[in-house]
Amino acid sequence: MGAKEYFLAIKEWEKGIETDPNYAGNYYNAAKYYYTYGDKLWTMLYGEIFINLESYSKRTAEMKDLLLEGYKKLYTENDLEKGQDAKSPFVLAWLNVMGPLRFTVKDGVTAESLTVLRTKFIINWGNTYPTNFPFRLFDYERQLLKEGMFEAYNQWIFGAADNLPAFQTWSNEHSGDYAKFVKFQQGRVFHVPEGQYYQVANRQAN
Repeated sequence: MGAKEYFLAIKEWEKGIETDPNYAGNYYNAAKYYYTYGDKLWTMLYGEIFINLESYSKRTAEMKDLLLEGYKKLYTENDLEKGQDAKSPFVLAWLNVMGPLRFTVKDGVTAESLTVLRTKFIINWGNTYPTNFPFRLFDYERQLLKEGMFEAYNQWIFGAADNLPAFQTWSNEHSGDYAKFVKFQQGRVFHVPEGQYYQVANRQAN
């Protein structure tokens, strides 16, 4: 990376993710790379996996900002498929579910609208691709949704990055819900099983 050989760098990070899916640093670097080169899907998936593996650090706060900007890019660009790997069945499935949900953020990408978007996504993904593509992040989101903590989780990710005063107001008004989520989050270990690697594109830096 220091030598600006970005394509070689991303190949190493991807290989690291494939062989050791619970090492956070590879997700951090790969998400930043894909954000730079316009791959919205892997920016957001790798970024969100990273903040679940490394939940309270300076890099976590940085990644939350990047995730918010990634979702803004997702729906402000006219072509949702731009920069995505059309040869990957996993990517095509993600686009198939995410594409029709544009209406949820028609009034702007905020912590609140992203909660609606991501709730509908995880429900529709589970209804459409329940066993095709096992993916720990989606399973975790589904668990949080089932247990009534998904709104707090989305506020944890996007709230402060989107609007700090609004997040502070929300967390004060929902102090019990937020405390429940934080306690749950700090009491568990997010673990990505092997064999859930779907990034198959042979990418080159622009």
